[in-house]
Amino acid sequence: MVRKLLLSAVALTATVASGAALADWAGSHDGDGFYVLAEAGGSKDLNLNINGIAPVAALSTETQSSHLTLGTTSSSSWNGALGYKYGFTRIDFTYGRLNNDAELMRTNNTSPGAETDTGVQGELKAKNWFLNLYADGDLGYGLRPFVGIGAGRAKISSTAQSDSTTVNAIDGQQSLSAYTVHAGLAYDFTPAIAVHIDYHFMGTERKLIQFAQAATYLDGKLTYHNNSVNAGVSYTFNF
Repeated sequence: MVRKLLLSAVALTATVASGAALADWAGSHDGDGFYVLAEAGGSKDLNLNINGIAPVAALSTETQSSHLTLGTTSSSSWNGALGYKYGFTRIDFTYGRLNNDAELMRTNNTSPGAETDTGVQGELKAKNWFLNLYADGDLGYGLRPFVGIGAGRAKISSTAQSDSTTVNAIDGQQSLSAYTVHAGLAYDFTPAIAVHIDYHFMGTERKLIQFAQAATYLDGKLTYHNNSVNAGVSYTFNF
C-alpha cells in the first residue's frame, strides 16, 4: 500500500511539474527565486514496528517474539526549509523534528494471535533531512495547491519503558534511509510572502537492529511511519 502511494505520488509530481514548467516557460515569474520556510504543527506516529524478532544465540526461544509495535499519542512537528522556486516547480532541502509521547507497547508472541498490550512511559522522536521536489498548481486568487516527494535520512530515537516484565524497553537510536510524500495548499499574500498548510507522510527503510527486551538483546527489523499536518510561512528573495 505504501509503495503504491509513493509510486503514484512520484508519477503525479513528475507529470504536473513537467507540464507546468513547459506551460509556464514563457510566462511571468514574479515570486521566483530562493526561499526560506518555517512551519509547525502536529504529528501522529502510525507505528514503530520491529518485525521478525528472533533471540540472539545466548537466549532461549522462550523469549522470542514475532512482532513488536510502539504506539504513541499525537504531539509536535516542525520543519525548516531552504529552496528555489521557478514557475510552478520548487526544490528544497528540509530539516524537521517529530516528537511523540509513548502510549502503548504491543507484542505478538510465538502463539498465533496472542497479542499483548502493555502500559509504557517514554518518548519517540525523529529527526529528518530531506531533498524535496514539488509541483505547484494555480487556482487563481493567489491559491496554489501542491504535491511533492522527497528522499533523505531519519534518525529515530526512543526512550520507551514498558510496565511489563517481558518487554521492558525500546531504547537507543537508529539512522535509516527515508522517503516522504507531501500535499498542501499555499496562499500568496505578495509575490514574496506566502502561508502554507500541508500534510506529510514519512516512511523509512526496514533495517536489522538489536534492541533491549527483558534485560537482554534481540535481533529484529525496524520500520517507522509518521503522519503530520503543519502550517507555516515562506519568504522568497527576488534578487
